[in-house]
Amino acid sequence: MFKTLFFYELKKLVTNKVMAIAFIVLLLAGATMGLNEEGRSSNRQAAKISEDRNVLNGRMLDDALLSELSTKALDEYGLVWNQEDVAYEDAATLVIETVGENIPLSNIDADLFYEKRAEMIDEGMTLTGITDSERSYWEQEEASVQVPFTVDNVNSPVAMANGLSNIALLGLFYTAICLSGVFAGEYRLRTDKLILSSRNGGRKILLAKISAGLCFSMVSMLVITAAFVAVTISVWGTEGFGAMVQIQCPFAAVSMTQADLIKHILVLLIASTVLSALTALALSELVRNEIAVIGIMIAVNVGSFAAGLFVPNDMRVLSQAVSMAPMTFISPRMLYEFRLIGWSGHYIKAFEFVPMLYLVLSLLLMLILCRHYLQVKRK
Repeated sequence: MFKTLFFYELKKLVTNKVMAIAFIVLLLAGATMGLNEEGRSSNRQAAKISEDRNVLNGRMLDDALLSELSTKALDEYGLVWNQEDVAYEDAATLVIETVGENIPLSNIDADLFYEKRAEMIDEGMTLTGITDSERSYWEQEEASVQVPFTVDNVNSPVAMANGLSNIALLGLFYTAICLSGVFAGEYRLRTDKLILSSRNGGRKILLAKISAGLCFSMVSMLVITAAFVAVTISVWGTEGFGAMVQIQCPFAAVSMTQADLIKHILVLLIASTVLSALTALALSELVRNEIAVIGIMIAVNVGSFAAGLFVPNDMRVLSQAVSMAPMTFISPRMLYEFRLIGWSGHYIKAFEFVPMLYLVLSLLLMLILCRHYLQVKRK
């Protein structure tokens, strides 16, 4: 009987016109997110640009390469002479973002570059108010980072990491739209009492609704993610996934490859989708109004993003909690969150802890949903 109920609930979601439109819009957004100037060029032009970006692959970012950057640049801010020098432009951009725009490229050597990077990391740690033991932890992690950096063409993993982050954030609103009526729709149509009084109106229908909602959300997001990944690889290629993450995030104080970063973002995408789906389902049962559910979820997500801009870091507990919200956390910049989660002298990094937090919150929401639904049935 559960199988029949599950597919019935899933069919209601799949055949809903609003949800179909939302899925198509998000699918198209995901499929086109990886496109850029190269993606709009001919295949031959895109291949040529990609090949030009591989010129510096494997080179160390040392005095010799920094000297070349200043000769290849059109001006002191890293603009290049022609398309053949795009690899140097990418490297110059990394240097300027690390050191700052007020120092000409010709005045930057390897010692200055890595010194400025260390200063910026130290400043970030100071701003977030980490403890001495946390700082010692990061110093050990930083010691494992390869210096000097090895330059690589990371345009494909960078596009993928940024795109997956955007898809995860769009998924927060997508699940709100799609699942807001799972329970609220019954109250709106006044079929709730009929369903609750039926033989399968208790635990079986509840489990079927939750399972269908989670299945629909996860499958939809995985299809959208797969479309995005396929387009990104077809446009950018597969180079750079083994490159060090510092080529994209120079102030990351952890030894990690671009592929590792993408794996962490994928885990966050899955965990945030589960959390968002169960939030929408719980609100649908508690609020009993589709528009209100969507409004609350939009307000919470946008509000958490705004709070992340205004809550001071010296309010550590509140600031750190806000920073872990999906809207503020899911991006490659999560590597710059130096505040650790620790107990009994052991620490875990934020990007490792947050997916577990999302799943625990999801379980809590499911328990609240189940208790409220079954209490309503008993009345």
